[in-house]
Amino acid sequence: MVRHSRIFIFCCVVTALLAHGGLQSKPSKGRQYKARYSRTAHAKHKKKVRVPDPALAWADCGDNCITRLFNDDLSSVKITPVTGEIADFAVKGNYIYLLVRNFNLITDAIFTIRKDTGKIQAIWGIGRHDALALTCDGDSIWIASRSKKYFFRKLTMSGRRSGDVGLTIIPEGEMRGLAATPDYLAFSMRSGEESALYLFNRHTWAVTKMGSYHGMIGDLAYHQGMLAAYYNEFDTYGSHWLLLIDPQRGVVKKMRFIDTEPAAIASDGLHAFKMEKRGGQLRIGPFAVLVSRNLVVADPVVRQARITFPVCGQNANPFTADLWVPYPVNRTLQNVRRVSLEPREREITTDRFGNRWARVRWERATGCVSAVMKFDIMTAAAAFTIDRDYRFRGDDVPAEVRAASLGETSAFDVSNDIIKTSASQVAAANSYLEQLLALRNYVNDTIRFTIYDDRWARASEYLTRGRGDAFGQTVGFAALTRFLGFPARAAGGILLDDGSKQEGGRDTWNQAYLPGTGWIDIGVGRDYGHEREQFAGRHNRYFVTFEGDYDTRDYTRVFAEKEWSRVLRWSSADKKRIADVVTGTITVSARELKE
Repeated sequence: MVRHSRIFIFCCVVTALLAHGGLQSKPSKGRQYKARYSRTAHAKHKKKVRVPDPALAWADCGDNCITRLFNDDLSSVKITPVTGEIADFAVKGNYIYLLVRNFNLITDAIFTIRKDTGKIQAIWGIGRHDALALTCDGDSIWIASRSKKYFFRKLTMSGRRSGDVGLTIIPEGEMRGLAATPDYLAFSMRSGEESALYLFNRHTWAVTKMGSYHGMIGDLAYHQGMLAAYYNEFDTYGSHWLLLIDPQRGVVKKMRFIDTEPAAIASDGLHAFKMEKRGGQLRIGPFAVLVSRNLVVADPVVRQARITFPVCGQNANPFTADLWVPYPVNRTLQNVRRVSLEPREREITTDRFGNRWARVRWERATGCVSAVMKFDIMTAAAAFTIDRDYRFRGDDVPAEVRAASLGETSAFDVSNDIIKTSASQVAAANSYLEQLLALRNYVNDTIRFTIYDDRWARASEYLTRGRGDAFGQTVGFAALTRFLGFPARAAGGILLDDGSKQEGGRDTWNQAYLPGTGWIDIGVGRDYGHEREQFAGRHNRYFVTFEGDYDTRDYTRVFAEKEWSRVLRWSSADKKRIADVVTGTITVSARELKE
């Protein structure tokens, strides 16, 4: 069983966070909402309100942080679907508390679920009061509803009611989130296309409107001194966002978030979690926010993979073959363990981009032979945030990046006239983000996807004839981007679909260099189109085999042949008996590992 490295080492303190333009919101001094209390409610506290440290932020632990974000005890948990509407969740210790509305058409309920197994331990019926959200606070669970009888209800961790808080006037809108800070209960209300954030002061019992935001706040969590709001707003390159909010100062950071349905987030004080529902299955897993890297990482998955690379003689004549296959290595968002290869590799070589290739050899082979690689792999999804006002400056890019990812290759013919003309006309926008979006959309519109196109062509040829496969779309974008002085490169991966053995899907995409963040993934082509969520993001289903140039004419420096996921060289074993050798279909078998 794979044991991941330590998760979420929130080790550094960010000294200052710049307010995001257009989102700065200070606490409002508007309408106050009076509260009333049941006899079981807490008495008023006279202690001074504690002001959260505005400098305390989310994880900021440098270039090697990502590989340490997830470990085995915080792997994602799959939960068996339940009858009813899943409204919210909270996490404390080894338990997940799931709020289910209209359970079995009888009552609202809280499910207690073991985080390590996903098994239901208990179900607490809480009555029919339209419960909408919940959160954990120390040794208590808070539930929020639209009921005037109780707007907040407090339960013990064993499900016993311990207090109610009612409001004489309920703020307008639909409640979409609840979070507990040391001093407040924060909740959001949605009305139309606007969301408002409110703070219930747990010491003075006052309810204050903190601010309004265009878009939908889907859920709230309190983590590492900040309120985190899952935020849905259609933007030029994304609709899912995370707002980091200081309860005293308002929004201090806006970051792209991993696509989630429904959107629900929570924190146990040390780790942050998100809930998603895909294909009828509920899944809860950790996520991390790397503030200085402008990066959100989530959805860690550990898979056991088996990939078969066949080589087949088309006649009965013997052949000698050398096959180089991509050897799994640790990369950003990818950790590998327990790698084996049969037949045993003769050598492992590293190209100039850091990709590793294992060479296997067959002598006097006939028929079909195969190289079989097995390994365990942890992958994670990512969403990168690009400041829409950032103007690219070459001085911000390390010299080694400029040297490796700005030049011309046989595939990236940057100096070609069509590359120059197209890039100059398309990228008329001023900001780095706007230019990348314009170039990506231009390639998607200009190079029509064609399966099994000529992979030996240059970028200019694909742009001229207006068609190409993923290879053509990738080199087209990279060449245009490099002409503008933006470092760019290609990446390739093999799809790891869970389940039975199947033909391995392979794909290529682009990577552009964002100073301060590093390499960001940009999907270009048939599977992405103009979709916002596929820009500056990566899902967790690929074994990334290659990052660098597509220099198809120099195998000694980089392995990126016609099928780039392998390199074959062969010869007939007998001079008079000419063999005919081809590569077969790569097949992949992958399954998700459990505890």
